[in-house]
Formats: sequence, structure tokens, C-alpha cells
Amino acid sequence: MSIKSRKMPFIKKIKLRIFFGFVIAAIGAGTFALALPNNPAAQTFMSGFYVGTGGGLFGAGLVTAIKNLMYLKNKERFKKQELKETDERNVFVAARSAQFAFYIGIYGLYLATVITGLFNAAAATVLLWVLGALFLIWLVAYTVCNKFY
Repeated sequence: MSIKSRKMPFIKKIKLRIFFGFVIAAIGAGTFALALPNNPAAQTFMSGFYVGTGGGLFGAGLVTAIKNLMYLKNKERFKKQELKETDERNVFVAARSAQFAFYIGIYGLYLATVITGLFNAAAATVLLWVLGALFLIWLVAYTVCNKFY
């Protein structure tokens, strides 16, 4: 079976993006709510984290959903975006940059683990677990992609 026959229709991708955009916005709103004054955790430095990530996720999710809703409403915009996302060069560049970012992240995390291990064994252990989880996620993704492509 060829790769083209396994591709998800673009309209379905757009609808999934709309759904997940709203899901991410809801998660962001929930995270933002953790910073409300009646929450004991809001009295710590974590309140800034909750406000920042909650607001960011809410905004990004909402923008993603609205942008993709606009593609459904306007046929010309929809077709232009479909061509942009299915262009072979754009797909190759996106895949290559994701691969590059992954390897830089893995090597950076490894270096941080080595340096952190000199000062704090508990933090280094956590970083090693994160590194192991990333490799496990990569292995699963590789297996799935290798099966379908």
C-alpha cells in the first residue's frame, strides 16, 4: 500500500485541529485557574508559572481553533493551506527540522544531566528519567511510523 493511500484527508486534519485547539484552550484555562487567590498553591512562586503557561495554552489553543475554523469557512484559504501543507519540500523541511531539534534536545538534556549530577543526584535522576522517557517515545513513534510508511 502506498503512502498516499494512508494519508488522512485534509478536512479531517482541520477538524481534529479545531477539536484539539479547544481542548488545549480548556487545559490552559484550568491551569490559569490554579493561580486564583483562594488556591494555596497560588501563594508560591508557582502562581507565575500557572498564569504564564495557562494563559499561553489558552491563547494558543484558541488561535489554533479559530484559524482552522476560518479554513473551513473559506474554500480558497482551505485549498491554499492544503497545498502549502502537502508540498513535498515543506514536508521535508518540517521533518528535517523536527529531527534536528530532537537530537539537539537529547544531547542538551544529556549534557545537563552530566553537569547536574556533579551537584545534585536527585535532579540528575529526574533528568535521566526524562531522557529515558524521550527515548521510549521515540522508539514507539519509530515503530509506528515504520509500520505505516
